[in-house]
This record gives sequence, structure tokens and C-alpha cells, in this order.
Amino acid sequence: FTDAPVPAQDSGLERYSGLDFLNKIYEAPRFIAAWGKLYKRELFQRLRFREGILHEDEDLLPQLIYEAKEIVYLRQEKYFYRVRPSSIMTSEFNKKRLDIIGVCKRRIDLFTQWGLTDLRKKAVKDYYLHLKNLERQTAGTGWEEEHRLVQNELAQWPDYGVRFSLLEKLRQRI
Repeated sequence: FTDAPVPAQDSGLERYSGLDFLNKIYEAPRFIAAWGKLYKRELFQRLRFREGILHEDEDLLPQLIYEAKEIVYLRQEKYFYRVRPSSIMTSEFNKKRLDIIGVCKRRIDLFTQWGLTDLRKKAVKDYYLHLKNLERQTAGTGWEEEHRLVQNELAQWPDYGVRFSLLEKLRQRI
């Protein structure tokens, strides 16, 4: 995130307002991760990563993006991400993975508070997909209490009033 002048369009750089870039977080997972970005220090004067939770970047990044005046995206790959055997992406289920439930709910609440109806709908759908993933991870694996919690959240999901289109259902195999 920068206020620096941006070179000509053919340089591989794209400029976005914070609001426009918020829409990109649902296009590709790499946009919601904290790594691979440079930030202005001022953004962290008021905002901080929540300690002690998994997915802390998914929790904070929407707020950082919303607060940014401008975001510059470089299409070229300049950062290479190493997936470790013990990372969140590769490790087996543990109770901390349920932190994503609170992260998703906070994101939905933020978009509601900010009056961003379309982003709220995307966040609600994303929440559902996270819940379905958690349901698969906890089914028949000795995590009965966690599985019941996820099923309870899934039962309440229709209260958000958002539906998937047929095409979305087919794409997501819902």
C-alpha cells in the first residue's frame, strides 16, 4: 500500500482504491494473506493483528485495505511462498482452526457496518464455504464437539439471508 507515484500502465502495476481492492479478496486467496505486501506504517497506528488466533491476517486485512487510500498491485511474481509441513495449510485439524468462524463473522459485521452490501454477500458465502470445509475436517475424526459446533453454525447460516446461485452451487459443488 503506497502513496508513491505509479509508473505507466504497461509496467504490470494496477491501481485500486481500498474499496475496489476489497472486492479482489474473494477472487484469489493470495489477496487476503498478509504476506507479499508492503504497508504504510500509519495503517498500524490504530489497527493491530489479533494475537492468539489462526487466520489473523484474514481478520485484519479487510480493515487495512478499507483504510488505505490507494493500493498498487504488481502482477509480477516477486515473492515466493514456502509451504512448510507444519503450516496451517498442511497440518491436520486442530481446535484453533475454528478461529476462522469468528474471523468470518467479524468480517461480515464490518461490511454490514460499512454499508458494503455486495461485499457482505461475498463474505457470507465465503463463511459458508469455510463452515463446510470445517464440517468435512471434523466429521468422524474424534472431534465430535467441534463437529457439533460447526453443524450448529451451518444451521444458523440461512439467517444471513444470502443464497448461492445455481452456477455458484455447481462451481463450489455445494
